[in-house]
Amino acid sequence: MGDDDTNQKFQPVRLRSLDGTLIKEPTPVTSLEEHKAKSVSAGECVSLAVVEASQVFGFGNGTNNQLAQGDDDDQLVPVALGGKKLAERNVATPQAGGQHSHPCRPKVTPGTLRKQIN
Repeated sequence: MGDDDTNQKFQPVRLRSLDGTLIKEPTPVTSLEEHKAKSVSAGECVSLAVVEASQVFGFGNGTNNQLAQGDDDDQLVPVALGGKKLAERNVATPQAGGQHSHPCRPKVTPGTLRKQIN
């Protein structure tokens, strides 16, 4: 949280930037200004945003390829998540965690769910 304390927090804390400066106001993510976010999720190590076109952007810790970039590199600014499976989905709600990200919602059309249950 920018205070050099790595303990889990159960109460609100004041946020600090990477250089330690106290954050007093919300800061826009300028690389996403041309998009309108539909949904966001902030995990322990990764943050995700779904924009109107159902495209998913993420930034944070890239270990375990949870940012779908094909590598383990960290991303300090949002990057578009890629991959064939993601391109086939209409993403609605991302879920970001410590070592995972789950930006997909399965394709469900009328009748498909009924067939899966039966």
